[in-house]
Amino acid sequence: MIELKDVCFSYETVTENVKLILNNINLKIDCGEFVTIIGANGSGKSTLAKHLNGLLVPTSGDVLVFGANTKCEENSIFVKKNVGMVFQNPDNQFVFTVVEEDVAFALENIGVPQQEMRARVKETLSQLNILEYKDASTAELSGGQKQLVAIAGVLVINPRFIVLDESTAMLDPQSRKDVMNILKKLNSELGITIVLITHFMEEAALAGRIIVINEGKVELDDNPRRIFEKLELLENMGLSAPQITEFCDELNLLGENLPLGIVDEDECAAELTKILKDP
Repeated sequence: MIELKDVCFSYETVTENVKLILNNINLKIDCGEFVTIIGANGSGKSTLAKHLNGLLVPTSGDVLVFGANTKCEENSIFVKKNVGMVFQNPDNQFVFTVVEEDVAFALENIGVPQQEMRARVKETLSQLNILEYKDASTAELSGGQKQLVAIAGVLVINPRFIVLDESTAMLDPQSRKDVMNILKKLNSELGITIVLITHFMEEAALAGRIIVINEGKVELDDNPRRIFEKLELLENMGLSAPQITEFCDELNLLGENLPLGIVDEDECAAELTKILKDP
């Protein structure tokens, strides 16, 4: 698992005042989970993400990856091998201009033999349904395809966790859907733990667990239904709910009696069907 113990993080501003970004974070993320982290701009969620694989280390407290403390330099390779990181702009992650070469880069760094490297790259591209682009230039790919190549560059080293920091933010709706389907597949079929930082509430609702960060603290930590029952609290933190949740809430304000926290369109349709059959 990844465990955060009393994690605080701060930096000195140009005025030399210390600004606390993370404030006493305590979390455990177990193997096999699909977790989304949400929060308003400036809440600290991206800073938290960078702590999960040692890109940042706490000012105080500890982050443990399978017991290895990210503060210890000798644990750096172990941590980064087990916790892969994917960022918002895939172009910033590319080292080579050809897909196959770029995905192979991480394996070259750890000395994987050439024959094994090619086999692992081919397997990874196949898992993400992008093998046909192995000889393509990364510059020629769509935004969604680029993000899948960025994910492939992490997946190829067989991490236990993949952390994605706003990785769908620059994509069109269909590309976001394609990436989310791949992430669900990696989680359900390969058992890879997914930690997705997102500002799209429909994406957050697809996870098994949502962590809400507010002003550097964990404000809520629960399943999507329980989280999105708290519409007023979310609104006070500058957050919304999935459109289907807000739609059901509006119907309840008009006198209907739908369950709170509906995040699935099929469930909404089923509940409305009940009302129509038994007004």
